[in-house]
Amino acid sequence: MEITFIVGLVIILLGLFLIIIKFGMKKKTPVDYYSIFIMGVIWLIIGIPLNNSALWELGFIFTIIGLVNKDNWRKDRYDWSKLSRAEIKTRIIIISVGVILAIAGIIVLIVSK
Repeated sequence: MEITFIVGLVIILLGLFLIIIKFGMKKKTPVDYYSIFIMGVIWLIIGIPLNNSALWELGFIFTIIGLVNKDNWRKDRYDWSKLSRAEIKTRIIIISVGVILAIAGIIVLIVSK
């Protein structure tokens, strides 16, 4: 099998794992409009010099959504000390899987060149 097929399969399986974890959570988390705003600004800044219209357009949309809901920025922000043990464990798993996916993507990028 090709390496890209295997890596793609691993990424899909990890994505399904994250979806199962997310839907298994009991308490629904509120939308963090501040994070959406920051993500939008970053995508907008990166998309313009790369001449990637999809990236900067989505960045613009996320920035607008974040700015429209600016009143909810501090209301929806919370720190890890207010989370339960299960929520902390879930977040650590999600962050770990994200780091593994990023490393796998970098490895595939290096190997494909």
